[in-house]
Amino acid sequence: MFILFQRQALAAALSLSSLMVVPGLAAGQEAVPATPPAQAPLDPNSPMAELPDIGIDWPDMGGSLGPPDAAPVAREADDDGERRYTVSLEGLEKLNALPVRDRFNALSTLKQGDGKSANSAQIDRRIREDRDLLDSILRASGHYDAQVDADVETAANGTLLVKLMVIPGPLYRFQSVTIEGLETTGEKATEFGTLFGVENQDAVDADDVLGGQAALERELKLTGYPFAKVAEPDVTVDHETRSGTLALKVETGGKRSFAAIRLTGEKLPFDADHVATIARFETGEAYDQAMVDDLKRALIATGLAGAVDVKPVPGAAPDAADIAVSLEPAPLRTVAGEAGYGTGEGFRVEASWTHRNLIRPEGAVTVRGVAGTREQLAALSLRRSNFRKRDHVLSAQVSASNLNRNAFEARTVALKAGIERQSTIIWQKRWTWSGGAEVLASDERDVTS
Repeated sequence: MFILFQRQALAAALSLSSLMVVPGLAAGQEAVPATPPAQAPLDPNSPMAELPDIGIDWPDMGGSLGPPDAAPVAREADDDGERRYTVSLEGLEKLNALPVRDRFNALSTLKQGDGKSANSAQIDRRIREDRDLLDSILRASGHYDAQVDADVETAANGTLLVKLMVIPGPLYRFQSVTIEGLETTGEKATEFGTLFGVENQDAVDADDVLGGQAALERELKLTGYPFAKVAEPDVTVDHETRSGTLALKVETGGKRSFAAIRLTGEKLPFDADHVATIARFETGEAYDQAMVDDLKRALIATGLAGAVDVKPVPGAAPDAADIAVSLEPAPLRTVAGEAGYGTGEGFRVEASWTHRNLIRPEGAVTVRGVAGTREQLAALSLRRSNFRKRDHVLSAQVSASNLNRNAFEARTVALKAGIERQSTIIWQKRWTWSGGAEVLASDERDVTS
């Protein structure tokens, strides 16, 4: 409206000027515009004219640009407008049992720049972000009426000290905690409820609630309920009474026992029977998630699968759970070699080829050869992991070699075979054993100069 009014006024002025009468002209004569006086050429080096005063003060770029309630920032700055600052968090002394300080230190934008230089606008922005961060952390810990203030002081050495002062306020507590669905577990319902760990008059702490939710679902899966699901907790906070209510819904999915193993994938390195050999559970045993996780680690440890997925699926019977195993094959062949020269041995070249599943299942075959000035060797070895039983290893090797040293010459043929029970990182055993046999035939002769 203001712009339109200006335009209308300007148009009216133009129309009035066109009707003005110039003294000294007869009727019908037109006024000839006067020739403007000649202007001197512009000098590009001449100074610019001063800008007219618009009635508004120019902003102080060295001051704080934050909202009126933002923390004041000291305006003394270096030539580049930046100052070093340190951060101080006060008021959390009574909250040592809660991870407020550690969580703030890990997520704070002020802490990330602590001891570094920043300008006033950057510090103001970081203060606003960290005030919101502290409020969120305190609310998650049960302090919904917390107050966070900020201040900036200049230290004697010229650095800035950013203070965040916290008044936590009262701690909200649960007035009611209800868990629905555990009654289907029978006698263990009370035990599961205790495992959740959150009861009446406990703090409205998000960590405790989420931790109890995960622990409850994990324990259900460890004790025969593979399809158990614990829904997101429903928490309601009453600011008048400074209390909260918690409602949790659990779907146990029914108790199940281990049933068949289903194997899916392309170019599988072994069949379902071998997976059953590796597994530490038997058909008919109560479902245990720990045994399923162990099977997944053991399948990865074979080195024959690039990706493994093991999960329970409903079985043919209502109280059974099949184990679905999805495998993606890993590269099975390896070629290695080395070459060198030594003053005592001369030239020496060694090469090997390995197929880790040539004799299924898990039968690794390695062909190795050495050609050199003083040594020649050909060897063939077999190693079968998880042979008939978990962590049992069958090995065999046949080799022929010729060794020529300054003191002797030796031609040897060797045949070795053995079986052992290993202790692995996945499942360390209290005792192990091994047994085997070796046959050597060697022709050794002294070398006389």
